[in-house]
Amino acid sequence: MVSPTRVRLVWALALAAATATAAADCGAGCGGSLTGTPADEFVAERMGLVREWVVQLPFDSARAHLEHVTVGDGLVVAQTGDGGVHAVQATARRQPGEPAAGALLWSRRLAAGGGVWTPPGIGPRLVTATRDLELFALDRDTGVTRWTRPLGRLPGTGAVEIGNWVYEPLAGGGIRRLTHHPLPPPADPTAPTPVQPD
Repeated sequence: MVSPTRVRLVWALALAAATATAAADCGAGCGGSLTGTPADEFVAERMGLVREWVVQLPFDSARAHLEHVTVGDGLVVAQTGDGGVHAVQATARRQPGEPAAGALLWSRRLAAGGGVWTPPGIGPRLVTATRDLELFALDRDTGVTRWTRPLGRLPGTGAVEIGNWVYEPLAGGGIRRLTHHPLPPPADPTAPTPVQPD
């Protein structure tokens, strides 16, 4: 049985997808009508869904669409066809100052549109995404790209972080294992550049 929280989270992202699709399909003539979609409160009520939050993902729905959605521990990660990866806070605040449920935490565009994307993976430190033969590891909290690696073969599904490793199942069998931190974190772009003496 699927938990009510999971149903609400999936519905919240379904609402975002339906909103983007409705706006793209209707054009200027219908003003982005949501009638008949899960975003319609009457339809949602008949389906037993309860709205917890609604989020609008920053992508051009006329040129791209929602590719994959992964629900993880306190996080929802969505991929869009324009190469974007978007993280949304899925749980209520535990401490003052933490983002509210449904808050867009970060959005990153990893590559130009096109290519074959697999569902993102959500780990304790990383969010992983694969496009064609390349694996991207993003910092879970900030979305900063920690590292990228070529896979050599097409991925079978999304990668997942377990312990100190990232496991990527490969199409046709086999698994590629990578350490979760093969490179030091990137330098802070806002930090001053040290001056070298002459």
